[in-house]
Amino acid sequence: MNQDISTYAYILDELAYIYDLLIFISVGNLSEEDIKNMQIVAANPNTSERVKRFLKYPNHYYNPFISIEETECHDGECMNLCEPSESMNNMSVGAIAESYNINHGNHGLSLGCEFPAYYSRKYHIDYNSLINGTRFKNNQKNKNLFKPDIVMPGGDQLDVESRMLVLAPRIDGTGLKIEQNSGTSYATPLAANIAAKIVSKYPNLNMQSVKALMINSAEPIKKYYLEETIDELKFLDNNSYPYVDSNEKTLLSKKYSAERLSKYISGHGVPNISKCIDSDDNRCTFVIEDTIAFDSHKVVNLNIPNYLLQYSKKGVLLTLTATLCYKFNPKRADVLSYCPIHIAFNFGNSMNYDEPRKNAEEYASKRASDDKDRMAIKSSVGSWSDDFYPVSSKMFSNVQKMSLNISRDEIEKIRNQISIIFRCTGREYLEGTNHPFSFVLTIEQKHSAELDGNSLYDSLEQVNIVEAIAQAALEAEL
Repeated sequence: MNQDISTYAYILDELAYIYDLLIFISVGNLSEEDIKNMQIVAANPNTSERVKRFLKYPNHYYNPFISIEETECHDGECMNLCEPSESMNNMSVGAIAESYNINHGNHGLSLGCEFPAYYSRKYHIDYNSLINGTRFKNNQKNKNLFKPDIVMPGGDQLDVESRMLVLAPRIDGTGLKIEQNSGTSYATPLAANIAAKIVSKYPNLNMQSVKALMINSAEPIKKYYLEETIDELKFLDNNSYPYVDSNEKTLLSKKYSAERLSKYISGHGVPNISKCIDSDDNRCTFVIEDTIAFDSHKVVNLNIPNYLLQYSKKGVLLTLTATLCYKFNPKRADVLSYCPIHIAFNFGNSMNYDEPRKNAEEYASKRASDDKDRMAIKSSVGSWSDDFYPVSSKMFSNVQKMSLNISRDEIEKIRNQISIIFRCTGREYLEGTNHPFSFVLTIEQKHSAELDGNSLYDSLEQVNIVEAIAQAALEAEL
């Protein structure tokens, strides 16, 4: 719990940084023997109801109030990910209970095949625990820092029919056989397979772009399955809950969050392979590979097609989903400096039309609180994808994902041009350096009879200076 980055993860991060690699790492499994012992203890009539509730899915993932001495079989820390899956430049993969077994609907111990598998492990950082008797301060927490990055199907336990059908070597060495098994070790190759398909179609992309494409396409696991777990944690933390006053309820809600625990277990969710690789008339994906100077801002302007102003209804017209990934040279001096670079992004109004350099200068010098009418797409300027302040006491996240919904009136307000703002900061010793980053932006339009006959993909290509990646890849191969 709350341990430093392991030597193993550090070495993999260095390799990924130097050689532009993307290594897929499983988060590890709760062993089948441990799971069986937990089920035996849960079935024992002498086991307290408190412990039985803890051993039940999904309560077993996290409960700091029950010790291994009380359960006699399960320590909450054994649900933490295994090294080196805390590696930050690479991809960490957990498992959902899906087994692809079309002949059986069994999903083992989990609530459904679409939920995290019982054995799949979670992130090891716990902001509610003490370090050397001291609590984390608010300015030391980073909500964007978590693992796994994604989850993929890995089957489940203990029902054999809930496991995946896999090829395995025969014991006598005479060839291969089909067996049923489960684990994050089966989910991880499926993730690597998606990356291989992206690289096959777009071979000139760097590995951080491949990572960003996969994360940007990921569909989050619905978190309602964790609501009872969160209520249980609040109750154990304050025995009078839910009869505490509103201030105490607010504090408990900040301390225990279904959204945060869901990310710690399933990351950004399950990648959608079609969204990784293809666009269509109603959805278009941009990939930006660029560099940014330390202690600077950079702006890329995005032009919005004029035909969208035909839309007459209120509400969301466009949804922008964006993911930023960047690799870094890891530092072992201390855990706060391990990732010494901070790059983040935001969406804003193009204050100086068709002049991204001027926009960057203004965004670097102006304050959102003073100039929100000029800078904001909506009524106020949105939060950055990752908050760097204060630089001296916060761990940075090199993976950030954020969405923005835009209405027809907001498109008209900003005169059909959005500024995507990037900023870079970090530790003082990096002045005068430049740092690469990958940014993936998917734009989807609302289905409407008013917009039929208009291709968002073609229209965005016409009003922006872009290069089709598939064509660039073909030229690279030739």
